[in-house]
Amino acid sequence: MNSNGIRTDLAAEIKEFRKLTEEDGFYDETSEKNGIKIREVRILNREASEKIGKPEGTYITVDFGSAFEDDTVFDSATEIIADKIRTIVGEDLSENVMLVGLGNSNLTSDAIGPQTLSGVIVTRHLKSHLPEVYSTLPLRELSALTPGVLGTTGIETVDIVKAVAEKTKPSLIIAIDALASRRAERVCSTVQMSDSGISPGSGVGNHRRELSKKTLGIPVISIGVPTVIDTATLTYDAFEAFCSESNSKALTELVKNGVITYQTVCHALGESSSNMIVTPRDIDVLVSKASRLLAFSLNMALHGDLTPEEIRSLIN
Repeated sequence: MNSNGIRTDLAAEIKEFRKLTEEDGFYDETSEKNGIKIREVRILNREASEKIGKPEGTYITVDFGSAFEDDTVFDSATEIIADKIRTIVGEDLSENVMLVGLGNSNLTSDAIGPQTLSGVIVTRHLKSHLPEVYSTLPLRELSALTPGVLGTTGIETVDIVKAVAEKTKPSLIIAIDALASRRAERVCSTVQMSDSGISPGSGVGNHRRELSKKTLGIPVISIGVPTVIDTATLTYDAFEAFCSESNSKALTELVKNGVITYQTVCHALGESSSNMIVTPRDIDVLVSKASRLLAFSLNMALHGDLTPEEIRSLIN
């Protein structure tokens, strides 16, 4: 998503950057639980959708910060994310859900989807082949699909997902993908959930046809974690932060009056530099941990009252 040049897929960041208010057609609420920030932005009408460049719907971000360094924060984050997913999906275990892990498993920054699916409890096969096991646990019929990317399959992701969905007939699809953020502190430390679908590949700037109720005929929930930042966006934000911290009125006026913009930063960086995408040096570790957190949250949200030990045993 490119919002007047600034590249981000997070609705909350776009709203902040464009200085949009509730009067522009938004609901915006921020809360905190166990030190974890939760923000819910709802795009209420078509006009608001056009202003922010995203479909109408609800966008929930959870900033889980230090979850990878503190087991207590990790547990709180999974419970909060699971609760938000459960709120969107519902608790009726009779409904069939299909998970779609979007992205390229060979590209670390784009592997959130496939890596997450490796840790979820899939049960569609158990229901038919091991009904005695399935019936004794509070499980939902759950299938998982990693459709790959257009460059390796030659087939649009939406066409693969639609074909499988027509065969398995899920009530709901949950698509997991990598996203882009404009803030370094949000990389692999934020989850965005939305009930309005997703365009695959948005995190690495490779937008494909959207997965949504309009294209698939059933509701599509998207879950994403930012893994990258656009170089020009990072540079522009760093300059804004420097202006703020230096208390330089002259520099602030240059930004305020539009003399220094995202476009001028791109020009200064040059075409090759401005098109670069930045990831942390330990992106492989961060993606692995973020995928584990998402998988655990999905298991808690989609199945019934399973203990952490039961979840781990069913995965292994």
